[in-house]
Amino acid sequence: MSPADLTSILAGNAYLTIHTAGFPVGNGEIRGQLKPLVEHFKAHMNQAQENPPTGSANTGFGTLDFDPATNMATYAVSWTGAGGIFAHIHTGVPGVNGPIIIPLMGPANGPYGGSAVVAAANVSQLFRGGLYFNIHSGAFPNGEVRGQIVQNTDVYGWGGPTSAGLGGRILRIQNLGEPTLGNPSFGLGLTDSLPTSFAALGFAPNLVGSPFDLAFLGAPGHMLWSVSTLGFNTATDGNGCASLFFSLPATPSLVGAEAYFLWVGIDPGANALGVVTSDGLHVTLY
Repeated sequence: MSPADLTSILAGNAYLTIHTAGFPVGNGEIRGQLKPLVEHFKAHMNQAQENPPTGSANTGFGTLDFDPATNMATYAVSWTGAGGIFAHIHTGVPGVNGPIIIPLMGPANGPYGGSAVVAAANVSQLFRGGLYFNIHSGAFPNGEVRGQIVQNTDVYGWGGPTSAGLGGRILRIQNLGEPTLGNPSFGLGLTDSLPTSFAALGFAPNLVGSPFDLAFLGAPGHMLWSVSTLGFNTATDGNGCASLFFSLPATPSLVGAEAYFLWVGIDPGANALGVVTSDGLHVTLY
């Protein structure tokens, strides 16, 4: 890819298109514009965040992606309860009730999903933790479960350069599913590694001894964002992707327990050590 092409992509002046037998030439059958990543937010909902608390045993989870260029928010919200009547985004810091600014679209009991423009006056509240999801039910018309909308800070650090250089592959980590107690298949995903290569997922219960710079070993730009106490090996597929899944125990005492993950791959052309690392992932069980 030329520098000019990379500049066009970063400026939003490039698109993906899929050609089919029915639409073999021209613009193809379907097309999508490439644009920079948006800001990611999430919310864990429970009764304790309601004011006053409701005592409900139900919980919920929501995500919100915000595009600063358009102030457009795309959300997805679901919960474990029944009898829901509607859901909204409200203004209000933790413990404080506030007015509705965005009604959520979807069936009465959810799941809710859609897009809406965040008013300019509310954008700063979004970035300062001043908005929350609220699911209302027949039993609790003022709100049964609530969750403050906060930026997704689970991913931290950065992935170092691979053999494709800084403008090419950069190993990225992501969680597949939510780290809820009793989840039979919580997963960790890897993208942009060397195809059909070795990959190891490291786990640490804390950040003691990290970050650990691998430059002195011959891998400049690569950090161990968590010094792992356990490792799990796998192989990437033909696209340089991998995943590993785990069963999370349904043990109430583990609520709030923290875990740190990091992918390490083999890429002989990347550096003298032949090792590449992803960014880190911080997970809190709930």
